[in-house]
Amino acid sequence: MKILVSAFACHPEMGSEDGVGWGWVTGLAQRHQVHVVTRKARREAIEAALARRPMPNLCLHYADPPPWLIFWKKGSRGFMAYALLWQFFALIKGWHVCRKERFDIVQHLTYGNLWLPNYFFLLPGNFVWGPVGGGLVPAAFRAGYGWRARLVELLRGVVQRLLNRLNLPILLAMKRARLILVRTEETIRLLPKWAREKAVLLPETALDPAVFPFDPEQRNHQSQKPTLNVVYAGRLLPLKNLHLAIAAFRRSFSEHPELAGGLRFDVYGEGPQLETCRRLAGPELNRSIFFHGHLERGVLMERLRQAHLFTHLSAKDTAAMAPMEAMALGVPVICLNCGGMGNLVDSRCGVILEAGSPEQVVQTVADALGELARNRQELARLSLAARDRIERSFSWPGRIGQFEAIVEKALQRRHAAGS
Repeated sequence: MKILVSAFACHPEMGSEDGVGWGWVTGLAQRHQVHVVTRKARREAIEAALARRPMPNLCLHYADPPPWLIFWKKGSRGFMAYALLWQFFALIKGWHVCRKERFDIVQHLTYGNLWLPNYFFLLPGNFVWGPVGGGLVPAAFRAGYGWRARLVELLRGVVQRLLNRLNLPILLAMKRARLILVRTEETIRLLPKWAREKAVLLPETALDPAVFPFDPEQRNHQSQKPTLNVVYAGRLLPLKNLHLAIAAFRRSFSEHPELAGGLRFDVYGEGPQLETCRRLAGPELNRSIFFHGHLERGVLMERLRQAHLFTHLSAKDTAAMAPMEAMALGVPVICLNCGGMGNLVDSRCGVILEAGSPEQVVQTVADALGELARNRQELARLSLAARDRIERSFSWPGRIGQFEAIVEKALQRRHAAGS
């Protein structure tokens, strides 16, 4: 097939959305001719990566608003407004590409959600939207946030519902799409009923296990080290529920005094919740909980390799890249069964909790920490199973194969209907 992809985020040396964009388009280019529209800021890194490993089937096109139109963007300030504006210039670049090439599939990929408009559906070809996400933090968990975070989440819910029904570009994208790929079951329920028949569940995340060296014997040795090292890596935001992890640590020490000195929690990342989390940890936990700020990716991966557990108590994220990378290194994940994490983690390879209430989560995490601190044989088993889960179900060849099968089936339905 010949495929044109809009990938706002696409970087060969980054994780998160950028890693997804790069992994997706390079995976497609193994078997298809792929053209990609992405940001000019990614050009240097992409060209360096392609110089090291040429990919004849991958052709990059770069688009950006002119500097005078985005003078107000400084770092993360104005980022979402910039992302919205970029979609127009991606469309213009896409039109130029389509004047020279004819595509079987036109896909809008990264930063796909049910309220952020895109305009690739206006291009000729079978439009595939997604994988897209959508959804809100469960109400029970919002109660523990500050008033600003609660207000933001409330407004987000109102905006999502309005835009899903009143935003013309979103509705036209749904109407024009041959296929809507969704990250979670919750996203399907947010679609209008008439659009749900086009929706297919497909997580967007995957990785290349070969990039994450794994030695079973080394992991088994790591599992036996006396101090249980738990890590978190990512933005420090209210929806990440880091305050619940800190509360669980406090309770573990309270209910299991024998664990004193045997538990360590390393937090890697920055964000608006940093000072709140420091206060919650307090001076009594300053020898057990450590805040390291942002680390260069290579250093962070080495720190993850030395960890025993990765905590990811977000009540909203889909199968995020950070816990997936941890599992690839043989680090089991403790997470909530919501927001798509149930697609990544099960009881055979990690600790997955029902998102009943914050109190239940704190108690269950505290119990799990105590159990795994004592039962290192179970920890070693989870470690091997986490790596195996990634190799079997979350490699890029497997994800691209799923995408191909879904697209082929959708196109067959189209031909059978004679449209």
